[in-house]
Amino acid sequence: GETNSRRNVNQSSDGKNVLTGFGQEPPDSLAMNYQVERELINLLLEGNKKLVELINRYIVSDEYLFEPHRHLAEIIVNKFNEGESIQAASILEKIEDESLRGYLLEVTFEKYSISKYWEEMRQNEESETLLIKTAIDTIQKFKFMEIDRRIEDNHRQIKETTDELHQLELLKLNRELEQEKSSIGRDLSAQKI
Repeated sequence: GETNSRRNVNQSSDGKNVLTGFGQEPPDSLAMNYQVERELINLLLEGNKKLVELINRYIVSDEYLFEPHRHLAEIIVNKFNEGESIQAASILEKIEDESLRGYLLEVTFEKYSISKYWEEMRQNEESETLLIKTAIDTIQKFKFMEIDRRIEDNHRQIKETTDELHQLELLKLNRELEQEKSSIGRDLSAQKI
């Protein structure tokens, strides 16, 4: 098994494990979370008002598992809320940590490569519409993965405890979490594009 120190996992203020390492591959169990979070940062970096508001409506920076994503989301949303433009250069000015600056540059480079690819592939579809569709899909993946992690954790607790009352509470909580997934799915599919 991997140790916490090797993976650079810290407990955040809300008790979640947060991956702190830069430029390292996330553990396999979190690889998809990492990709989805990175996609959300790319979407936020578009600086599109509708995109930022949509993502911010469903996901707050504390929900990101990876600390670099958490910091970048916080900076981007704060700049947006202050009415400032969201551009990599102005965000870099706000970052003192060299590894976070390097990570932002890497994400930004990736974003422009993807944007160029999208332009070539989807010249006939309006780019904002495509970005909003992508944001809705990415938000849903993010929220579903978060809820699935909680359900999995509850299942583990159900197996570990002999307290039947606690088991029933956890089962009830899992039903509520499944309902929350359905509600999020309905709400996101009702978003106007």
